[in-house]
Amino acid sequence: MTLPLPEPTLAELARTLGRIEAEIGRRLDDISLRLDRVISIEVYDAHRAATSKRLDDLAADIAQLHQQRRADDERRAADRRILTGAVVAAVLSLVVSLLGAAIIAALGLK
Repeated sequence: MTLPLPEPTLAELARTLGRIEAEIGRRLDDISLRLDRVISIEVYDAHRAATSKRLDDLAADIAQLHQQRRADDERRAADRRILTGAVVAAVLSLVVSLLGAAIIAALGLK
């Protein structure tokens, strides 16, 4: 047979209730501090939409820069082709002039 547990005194009950009240108060303060750091869904959605728009704008800027770079590369390639053509034409003109002068000299014509 088990002996019944002694009943707590009113003072013990008061101290226990005081500890419980203090613990609940501390936990409510913790919850209150956490809630102060929480933002509303409207603010979160607005921030998210602004961030998304900024990323879209940056993506458009990057695409434009890539397009400009390709155009610059094509322009540089065209400039190189023109310069190469001009140099080749000048060299060929010089070669033709020298060959013509050599042929005229070899034939004795003046």
